[in-house]
Amino acid sequence: MNGSGKLLGQLPGVYHSSEDLRALLSALEIILFEPNKQALESQIAGIARLFSAMETPDEFLPWLAQWVALSRRMGLPLEQQRRLVGTIVPLYAWRGTKHYLIELLKFYLPEGAEIRVEDQEFTGLVVGKARIGLDTWLEHDRPFWFKVTIRVPSSGTDGERSLQWQDEWQMRVRQVIELAKPAHTTYELDWALVDEKSEILQV
Repeated sequence: MNGSGKLLGQLPGVYHSSEDLRALLSALEIILFEPNKQALESQIAGIARLFSAMETPDEFLPWLAQWVALSRRMGLPLEQQRRLVGTIVPLYAWRGTKHYLIELLKFYLPEGAEIRVEDQEFTGLVVGKARIGLDTWLEHDRPFWFKVTIRVPSSGTDGERSLQWQDEWQMRVRQVIELAKPAHTTYELDWALVDEKSEILQV
């Protein structure tokens, strides 16, 4: 059966000789069926794509991001946004942990960046290693506190552009930390730009 007779073919044979009915149903078939890309049949068949982060149209990505509580994407390129939306749901099982924060920060930092998260200010009193007043205090650590240490490879830009670049990245990193950390915690950010020899250039 050809595309122009799908609806007519569902009716009893007595109606098949009606040209007026054939013309009416042909107009409806254009709206409903393929190969017209805008047909309802095509739209319904493509609904599953709307829920795929890698396939959804660009204009639907913000809508999909809201479903996974990512209404703020903080300046990520489009492909990074798609990857983040596609992987955030499994990561939610780790919310409030070091793993979650580190994995989330990787989306917002340049390639090669080193990320460490420490939740103990001091290592405690270790005989033969502890340095009183430097890395060991004889009192309790700060509760609900953690430190994020980030070392970013130098981009090779001049000083003024490098500082502007760093300010932009630090702002994004702080936004990510505020989004990912438990509400009752405080943190310290230790950020530095390093060269190929891992020497700190700027802090």
